[in-house]
Amino acid sequence: MKNTRVGAIIVLLVILALGVVFYRQKNSPPLSITSTDGQAKLTLAPKALPPGAEVSSLKITILPAESGDLTYQLEPDSLSLNEPTKLEITLESSAETVPIISHYSATGSVPLDDVTVSRNDATNTAAISASLSHFSYLTIMSGIFRFNLDTPEVVSVGEPFTVTISGEHTGQASAVTLDSGTTVTQTILDPWTIEGKMTVSDHFRTILNPQKVENLPALTQKQGRDQRFSHNAQFTCTAPQKSLFITSYLTLGGSFKKTFTYSEAQAKDLGTPGFTDIKPFSHNFEVFSDAFDCVAKTAPTPKSKPQKPDQSQSSNLAPLEVLVINGKFFPANQFNQAGADTGCSSSHYHAAYEVSDIDLGTHLSDPNPSGCGFGTTDAVPRRTEMLPKEKVELF
Repeated sequence: MKNTRVGAIIVLLVILALGVVFYRQKNSPPLSITSTDGQAKLTLAPKALPPGAEVSSLKITILPAESGDLTYQLEPDSLSLNEPTKLEITLESSAETVPIISHYSATGSVPLDDVTVSRNDATNTAAISASLSHFSYLTIMSGIFRFNLDTPEVVSVGEPFTVTISGEHTGQASAVTLDSGTTVTQTILDPWTIEGKMTVSDHFRTILNPQKVENLPALTQKQGRDQRFSHNAQFTCTAPQKSLFITSYLTLGGSFKKTFTYSEAQAKDLGTPGFTDIKPFSHNFEVFSDAFDCVAKTAPTPKSKPQKPDQSQSSNLAPLEVLVINGKFFPANQFNQAGADTGCSSSHYHAAYEVSDIDLGTHLSDPNPSGCGFGTTDAVPRRTEMLPKEKVELF
């Protein structure tokens, strides 16, 4: 009887001890690790650490990158976590640039999930968040992709205006030498893809139409390296409003090519100069337009008795056929009109050289030479304007 009571007490104590451990794990605050430069932060749940892993041994160290990009080493190297952990990196970034993050070890690529890039134009920074479950190396490449969302500075109530999303792959590469002596060179392979939408924020949905442009068609096509792409969408404002803006939510997809080049000693020991690893990647990000104003139309001038035309003024004007792009007049003789083809399903405009507006203040290159160029003939207004002869004669 005595032994039975002792056994029951021991079982009860074990259950209580396990309960205390479970309670502490469940209610313990998350662990936070910050990089040596203060830009990268890793937030771990207590149960994410495997048995034997000491919090004091966890480090995020910045490494020099030969290309000027950011590279971090997460230590202990090759540590596998029990559950995915949130990674956040904030870095200086121009408004046009979309940073690309890569995760790898000395033996090849390591998966990195749920990658999102968010901009803060007020501080001129970009915040990258991702989910990782393995400690190794991270490189953030800042100059590979650039994107713009262009709008006119001023639009009029009730008059359609064009919003253009454009971007390019610069073809830049990134290189870093690891502590082991291995050099890792990274590039983005062809093809890379873009898909997404343009949206109007809730605050402006009573002012701008349409409220959303889904599945931007030109962006879902595969684009080649060093090529620009663009797509136009039409919006209309319904009431005067200052500081409007439009947002484009995009997903960038492609493949990383990582070339691992061993040091001379490593190559001799391993019997090979290195290896190449190719893995897919996907990043979600936002592009914001600059703020623009919607103004009321100017009231028409009251009709008055017809007057004889001012011959001196009318004799100084001449007709000129123009295309109207973002509210500016571009002489039509600078453009080539093309019919529907494999790159564009409608008649559209191209230009072999840079085009200028009538005032010579705005210069544009063909934004989509392999697609719809400056836009379709239905989307780009074309008309004849009476303009000063001295300007017309320049074209």
